[in-house]
Amino acid sequence: MNLDIVVSFGKIAGIGGLGLGVFLLIFREVVRKSIFARLDRENSYRAIRLVLLFTWSLALAGLAVWVYSLEIGRDKVVIPTKISALFKAELKEVRFRRTENSGTIVQTHFDFIPKTSNEDTTISIFYGFTEIYDADIVKLNELDSKTLLCSKIKGCLLRKTYDDLLIDPFLLRGGQMGGTDKNWDYKIPSNIKNIIILWKFYQKETDNGGLCNIDETKPYTSEIVPPLKVTIGNKINPQGTCYFSKDHQTYRVN
Repeated sequence: MNLDIVVSFGKIAGIGGLGLGVFLLIFREVVRKSIFARLDRENSYRAIRLVLLFTWSLALAGLAVWVYSLEIGRDKVVIPTKISALFKAELKEVRFRRTENSGTIVQTHFDFIPKTSNEDTTISIFYGFTEIYDADIVKLNELDSKTLLCSKIKGCLLRKTYDDLLIDPFLLRGGQMGGTDKNWDYKIPSNIKNIIILWKFYQKETDNGGLCNIDETKPYTSEIVPPLKVTIGNKINPQGTCYFSKDHQTYRVN
């Protein structure tokens, strides 16, 4: 029996190819057998059909095994995960306290609330800032499209950056009831009647298991958000996004 055809099919399609090769060889040998000359037409048909049926079944089984082996050996596809901001920073309460040296202390109470109920999720708040504006000079729509530094805007009273979070970020856990409270005080001139408080806080966690960090290779000042980078493992992802929560509110100083 010439096995070249079986070898050729095996090289191309592995187990499935061997099955097809065997099918073709048996089919050829069955047709060549002289036994059919001694059988009537009906019995010859039955014999050929039975042999070919079993042979074809063997070939199909070989193909099935080959396809299955391809599926098992195929690398698993990693589905990208998008997470967006996993928390919300809310300014729950603001109080004002006059001081003897002609100033007003603005006492703020922030609440950081997880937006996910997954208790296995940890959210790291590692950077943030607050800006306070004189609401009688600066309008809300101007802040929405703000491109200038706070110090360059008439009516900007102060900018507070929370650099301590870069060293010691605080953590939120998914499903945490009540979130985490933070209190910060600021001093503004005593003649201010209305203020706008703007805040923005960043989380470390990004898409696909990446982390948002300060890019220490680039210079920056306290008046701007530090240059940020997203890393996955030891590699920088230039298309990565750092997520944050921001908002602003207007208050009457009393």
